Amino acid sequence: MEANRIETLAVDAALGLAGERTWSEVTLGDIAARAGLSLARLYGVLPSTSAVVDAFWRRVDVEMLNYVEDLDTEDNELDKLFDTIMARFEALESYRPAVRSIYDGLRRDPLSWLALRRSFWRSMNALIDASGLSTEPSHRLLGSRLIVWVWLRTFSVWLDDDPRELAKTMAAVNAELRRLQRLTSFCRGTTAATLPSSESTA
Repeated sequence: MEANRIETLAVDAALGLAGERTWSEVTLGDIAARAGLSLARLYGVLPSTSAVVDAFWRRVDVEMLNYVEDLDTEDNELDKLFDTIMARFEALESYRPAVRSIYDGLRRDPLSWLALRRSFWRSMNALIDASGLSTEPSHRLLGSRLIVWVWLRTFSVWLDDDPRELAKTMAAVNAELRRLQRLTSFCRGTTAATLPSSESTA
């Protein structure tokens, strides 16, 4: 069986289990059994539950990028960034129960969270790439940290928002981006190329 097929089966199984129980109670053996795989075969592709979460995040990255390809390329930078962040929430929407379980489990397991920190930054960089922000290293470094701030501030809002509307999530993302817009306008000498200035979205 190809590695991609094993990964797909494992992620689907893990999401199902996470929607039924606390993520910290899910083992690699549980995932293998649900996926109809031997533990040895799963281990050869995804050797830990953290690796399974990493594969899930990559799935979400791809779904977000596919969605962003259909967005209006004429929008200004702030609108593109808003749309890209919302695209990631849209990609997560069908997995909401599992995402909540995984999030709660990782909060209680700092070692697993540390193991996934590189995956998290990769996903944030995918978000930055999709939004078309500056690729200059110094601007990208600052920009990635600002985007992480927005994501962390709005993720908890999304978890408790009405999935039919996401009105609170959109309001929170807009508010945080406007806050960053004011900050980068104030610090224009070093951050102007990272996020749009106030004049560019007036």
